[in-house]
Amino acid sequence: MGAQICYPHPTNKSLELFIENISCTCLLSFMREMHGF
Repeated sequence: MGAQICYPHPTNKSLELFIENISCTCLLSFMREMHGF
């Protein structure tokens, strides 16, 4: 569900957005591990 937050502009293929998405994905994974969800 959090993917909508990580990918606000799915049609934007720019490298900057790609890196931002990767960072958000890593952050969500970290939060899941820390908080158990």
